[in-house]
Amino acid sequence: MVLDRRAVPLGTTKDRASTDWTADRLRDLAGRARALVRTAVLTDAALPDPDRRYTAGPRCALPESAPDPNLAYDAEGARAATARAARFKPSRVDIERCPQVMAWLAWLKTQNDGRRDVEIIVRRAFGTPMWKLASRFGRSDETIRRWEAGAYAAIVNRYWRDIERLAGETPP
Repeated sequence: MVLDRRAVPLGTTKDRASTDWTADRLRDLAGRARALVRTAVLTDAALPDPDRRYTAGPRCALPESAPDPNLAYDAEGARAATARAARFKPSRVDIERCPQVMAWLAWLKTQNDGRRDVEIIVRRAFGTPMWKLASRFGRSDETIRRWEAGAYAAIVNRYWRDIERLAGETPP
């Protein structure tokens, strides 16, 4: 009888025997996940949205309102993020990977403190400095680093097979 590896829960003897779960391996997977997520976020921002004209609503002379009052005066950060995304030119492989990696962020958003974690990950992908995130959340830089590391640990714990598969692919 052949057992499917995906059906065996993480932590059983069969799974531990087949994969070496050391701290170095987990750090490596988290680094790969970080690179994949950063590329997917920049790819998503760089691609044009063909449906934007249908969802944008009527045009008017009033400035756009921000849903979060803390973001209302962060126009400089939004312009800088848009400029950085415009410089990023995604490859065909990046575009193919983007929906799957963005699904990881959608899953993370449903978890406890997921909205906060996804916001940190996305802002870090655009190069927002840690001190700016710390002032945004009213915490220290080290706390933001721990939250970001915890978010990537959750992604690695859930999607480690996909991370290995996607990070192992090489662009043509």
